[in-house]
Amino acid sequence: MKLCDVLEQNGRLADEQHARLTSTLFDALAASESAHALAENWQRVAEHFDLLLDRPEAIDELERTILAVAMEGRLVRREPTEGPVASSFQSGVNAQQNPIDASELPFEIPISWRWVRLGWVAELINGDRGKNYPNRAEYVASGLPFVNAGHIEPDGTLSPDSMHYLTRKKFDSLRSGKMQAGDLLYCLRGALGKTAIVDLSEGAVASSLVIIRLNEAVDRKYAYYFLTGPLGRELIKRFDNGSAQPNLAANRLKRYVMPLPPLAEQSRIVARIEELRRLCSDLRQWLTQARQTQSRLADSLVAELA
Repeated sequence: MKLCDVLEQNGRLADEQHARLTSTLFDALAASESAHALAENWQRVAEHFDLLLDRPEAIDELERTILAVAMEGRLVRREPTEGPVASSFQSGVNAQQNPIDASELPFEIPISWRWVRLGWVAELINGDRGKNYPNRAEYVASGLPFVNAGHIEPDGTLSPDSMHYLTRKKFDSLRSGKMQAGDLLYCLRGALGKTAIVDLSEGAVASSLVIIRLNEAVDRKYAYYFLTGPLGRELIKRFDNGSAQPNLAANRLKRYVMPLPPLAEQSRIVARIEELRRLCSDLRQWLTQARQTQSRLADSLVAELA
């Protein structure tokens, strides 16, 4: 029993050491001020790969760091031929009525990028909140999807398994909240910031969600990674109403400041993020299999000794 106590104590110490190492290396990675510094810090991470990525929380932290670096313009190379983002975003009516103050900008971005408010590049559509709002008694076995936050999966897809459905007649009676393919769905209450990319041709959303319908200047997946990454999570803290029941208003969501690269660069950033996320997924799977093997080995040894 004394040996077990010592092992348990050492295990806690190892956890603390691991957390410090992970935090130090990933913080340095996110704070790299040049391409050279970024390459050096990636090398440091690679040198400690076997130590860093032996725990799920470390892989989660690596993914967050990848998204942070991506939004700062340090994940892919810039192509000079693509030119800068049009400055018309900053001269439109919305921008003039709601300009961005320098104090709102969390970091510097490449010269070819622009800071924009989400409301400058997207229409935000609330779910219907009128007298025709669907109740459970009106759900049917099949029909047009009626989506709430519980139907949004962690990977940004919509789960068909627990989906609610409405008749065409009920759907047509709704005055708002009708989604279409390519929209983003964003949770305003409860699980703040939970986000999905719509791949359905038609459907409606519950009042806890808002539809984000982006214009042609924004790649849907780029916006998804902005909203679900560290910057998007930080903006939730800034604009949440601070009550015991967390919630956001669509008008506050419109004020989110987003770093916007040229469209072609957005596509390259998305491709790179997804490549790295697949590697992280492979690491999680490998880690799970390794732990299952360890557990089976331990069970086998105990059974043999018994």
